[in-house]
Amino acid sequence: GLMIGILADGGLFLRVDAGNRSAFERARFGPALGYTRQGRRIDLAYLRVPERLIDEPAEFLDWTRRAFE
Repeated sequence: GLMIGILADGGLFLRVDAGNRSAFERARFGPALGYTRQGRRIDLAYLRVPERLIDEPAEFLDWTRRAFE
């Protein structure tokens, strides 16, 4: 029942919240997954995983644990 990631828009996104968002942004995660509704951008609480992490399994696992927390 817990969702920490989403595959969408050709990328992988991990869940963030007020407690971990700044760390993810400093690590250059982003942009946020979102959509447009009535001409207004709605960002969801998921940031795009940087491409470099796909080839770094240990670091990728660390970030997924942070998203899980």
